[in-house]
Amino acid sequence: MAGSGGAVSDTQEKLLTILICTHNRSKLLNSLILSLNVATRPASWDVKILVVANACTDNTHQLLDSCKSLAAVNKSLNLEWIAEPVAGKSHALNSAFPHLATGMVALIDDDQRVSQDFLRKVCRAAEDHPEATLFCGRLLPDWDGTEPRWVRDEGAYKVYPPPIPSYEIGAIAHFVLDSETMPPGGNLVVRSDVFRRVGEFSTDLGPHGHDLGGGEDTAYIRKALAQGERLYYDPDIIQYHYVDPLRLKLSFLMRLAFHRTYAAVRLGPATGGMPAYVWRKLATYGIKALFSARLGRRRFFLVRVAAALGEIKGLYEINTKAKRHRPDMQGDRFPLLSRLAIPVALGCLSMLWAKPLLSTSITVAASIAGICAAGLILKSALSFSRTGPQLKAEIQRYYSRYSLYAVFRLGVWAFVLCMLMALAGVVFYGSLASALGFSIDRGIAVIFGLLGLALITSLQFCRHLLCIPASIEASSNYRMSRLYALWGALTPERIEGAILSLALLFAVAAIMGGTRLSMQGQGENAIGLLAAAMAFVIPAIQARKRVEPWPVRSRRANSQPNILMIGCDSLRADRVASGHPRNLTPFIDQLAMRGARFTNCFVPCARTAPSLASMLTGSWPQRHGIRDNFVAASECGMNSVPSMADTLNRAGYRTTAISDWCGADLGKLEFGFENCNLPEDQWNIKYLLRQGPKDIRLFLSLFSHNKFGQQFLPELYYLAGVPTTALLGRDTRAEISQAAGDDKPFFINVFMSTTHGPFGSEYPYYTLFPGASYNGDSKFVMSGLNEPFEVVKRQGHTKDKFDLAQIVDLYDGCVRNFDDEVKKIVDHVRQCGLEDNTIIVIYSDHGMEFFERETWGQGNSVIVDDSARIPLIIVDPRGARNLVVAETTRAIDLAPTLLDLSGHGSADQGFDGVSLAGVIRGETAMPELNAYYETGIWFTKIPGLGDDHLHYPDLPDLLEVQNKQAATIGIKPALRDRIIAAKDRALRVGEWKLVRLALQDGPKWLLFDVSRDPDCRHDVGDAHPEVVEALRERGSDLWLN
Repeated sequence: MAGSGGAVSDTQEKLLTILICTHNRSKLLNSLILSLNVATRPASWDVKILVVANACTDNTHQLLDSCKSLAAVNKSLNLEWIAEPVAGKSHALNSAFPHLATGMVALIDDDQRVSQDFLRKVCRAAEDHPEATLFCGRLLPDWDGTEPRWVRDEGAYKVYPPPIPSYEIGAIAHFVLDSETMPPGGNLVVRSDVFRRVGEFSTDLGPHGHDLGGGEDTAYIRKALAQGERLYYDPDIIQYHYVDPLRLKLSFLMRLAFHRTYAAVRLGPATGGMPAYVWRKLATYGIKALFSARLGRRRFFLVRVAAALGEIKGLYEINTKAKRHRPDMQGDRFPLLSRLAIPVALGCLSMLWAKPLLSTSITVAASIAGICAAGLILKSALSFSRTGPQLKAEIQRYYSRYSLYAVFRLGVWAFVLCMLMALAGVVFYGSLASALGFSIDRGIAVIFGLLGLALITSLQFCRHLLCIPASIEASSNYRMSRLYALWGALTPERIEGAILSLALLFAVAAIMGGTRLSMQGQGENAIGLLAAAMAFVIPAIQARKRVEPWPVRSRRANSQPNILMIGCDSLRADRVASGHPRNLTPFIDQLAMRGARFTNCFVPCARTAPSLASMLTGSWPQRHGIRDNFVAASECGMNSVPSMADTLNRAGYRTTAISDWCGADLGKLEFGFENCNLPEDQWNIKYLLRQGPKDIRLFLSLFSHNKFGQQFLPELYYLAGVPTTALLGRDTRAEISQAAGDDKPFFINVFMSTTHGPFGSEYPYYTLFPGASYNGDSKFVMSGLNEPFEVVKRQGHTKDKFDLAQIVDLYDGCVRNFDDEVKKIVDHVRQCGLEDNTIIVIYSDHGMEFFERETWGQGNSVIVDDSARIPLIIVDPRGARNLVVAETTRAIDLAPTLLDLSGHGSADQGFDGVSLAGVIRGETAMPELNAYYETGIWFTKIPGLGDDHLHYPDLPDLLEVQNKQAATIGIKPALRDRIIAAKDRALRVGEWKLVRLALQDGPKWLLFDVSRDPDCRHDVGDAHPEVVEALRERGSDLWLN
């Protein structure tokens, strides 16, 4: 029960963990650790230190390693540390939660030190006041006598907030009231159970690096008190805060006042509009500061001016958020058109009232656009390329006319975009001409049109290079290393500043030009000029904002539970809730503690299409017929095997599938989802041709990573290898909001490509783990996967051909990206009031091999389990908590389990898998299950595949397009049996794993004891022939089919 506290009598609970979050303050951190080591230790208590190194780039890691190694030698406190790569104190605090044991946790900032008896006083307070769950004490500035006099001023011009954090609410210990000042986060002791009850710190608040953000501690404490926790103040618990001389400068005081007031206001309620009093305060303080002769008085009012500005910014943000409209439950069917309505209307207005300017501008812009589009088409034709797998020349010749149509279509869109950008430059020139009183020269207009086109394209290029460099890499004909210097100079702030500066310059020129025309009696021309300018400025401002879906509170009675599946392509099981040293999934780790985690779940084929088919139908590939990714149109019915979505549709569920380029199979295969936010089939020659050659594709990709691209250029929006995690997350949250307002329960399956090769991710995730000094070809993504022939060639490469450490670093950044997006989605579920009635599933279609044996990729080997084993977490609010199932589980068990948990499972549905609902509810024991899995299609002869193995031709010779109109790429029917016969297969039962290798002289059987040999390096078949024979018999149907 919240706030129940509890006496500290159990030995296990007599543990005090000192939690320190640090960012690039190694010297101060060392002083803090020294003060802890010399402090008096409490009797009968264990004390340890846990440090979270938050995005540190100094020598903090080396210091912590040194402190850890010396602890055993000099009897210092036991010290452990973890790295949190995402900057932000709240991120650091949250990442520490899985590492905290039962007991007390003292949160201390890295620029503080503790008093001699701090540890003893904290433990004494915990023992004496079991009814308290939070504790705080005094935090005093660590003055040394050199500080200026004004810092101690208690008069009318006392500076607030004080430059050095302090906290003291009397000399008598007492429970803190809501009306009293809350302590800062570096002065807080917490019973560890509080973190489980209250949840995480808000990542929207708090400092990032050494900025002056705050509010995360106050928000957390108030949230805890609102839930029934009790905060006890003990003045004998004392810490000292380091006095940084920089904090005593006026510039720091003003920045501190601005950020702290801004943070405090964001925690409060919306006001509906900007209150008049804030403007009065700003004006009053500003005037008094201007006319103050005394330095102390001027300092006071300047700090108040900064605080007023922070209040204005905070009120603006919370009011803007509060004004978001509740989404239309029918959905916004024309989201792009609604956003374009104002610019189009302004454009029409300018055409009506500024004809002389617009007629010249349009002619010049069209000429520029025509030349540029023609140049792009010509360049693309000279260095023609296409996406997708290699195909035979006769197939490509058959679609040569369609190729011309595809390039022409992209050329039209290139013309439109070039014309709009050139038009912006010419309109700007017209504004300058009107403002300065000179006539328009067509030659100069051409220069400004080219300048507009170049500037806007360059800005978009820089934005993509920093934010999603994988987008450029996917369509570039050139070495990315040529861009490393430019990339190094880019920051989000610089790009944002450049965009705002151009927009401001454009607006100022238009206003000046319009004002001069108006003064000359040309009112209509003035309005037309302003309308033309605003038609460009407004979309530029709109494009900066990513509209986050507003949560809608569900009013549906809690009867049938909702189901939310969140999947990630190629996500390895050892990266999720597995104690990975990089702590890649802190949120998913906590989520797993609320449900069941299956640590040995296997897919029957580590390729996307067969894995999803088995998962959502509960049947083996031998039954549904999907044995690999190249599925012909005639096979999409999956042999009429019913799917999970079919059953839930009949039960009245709203069923939705959401994915990017990796999840087209959710729509291609007949799973039965009623609502699909999916791309077209990625293995379709017409679709691939519509993506166009690299040069024109690169240009258009700069402008299609948005709703415009999704609606008009979906082939580029869903381009393989381009990260869309943030976009998919927003689409998922929008769907959850719409489903929350519906009367039906929902089944939503969102499947992301976040961890799929070539492991490109959004900023800053691709920078989290790679070393700053790395400048090889795989800086942004795994190199060598841009061309179809490159993919086949790379499959045959050995480990020494890859920058493996860098590739793994990129992959781990992708994993962290997925974890953060899952958190946003699950938080949205909670904000919609759906948390207590929604089953949440975290899964993958397969893992990823990183040369654990001799191959990379997925589905290439069944001897190693890294691609066949997947993470599987099922969180049912009505089920057992923190359940870890180590026994063998199969992906085919997921559909019957979820249908059973939702109340729609039955024994006559004919699943190959079994329901594990009883296990999740804690009602039954885990049964012993057979996990079968097989290899996928090898694109070429992979390393480790012996000459005596069954072979088939390389990928280009395997593929054909049977139905030329449908244009679906599939396997030649004559080769299907040959491919299936060449598959390696494995059966895992209990501690045994039997592998069948398809050799030319007949199958070779290998037996591994996975309990003793988890990496499967020692064949023990000769020692256990009876086990081999028993498993061969047990899996006879799977071996032979």
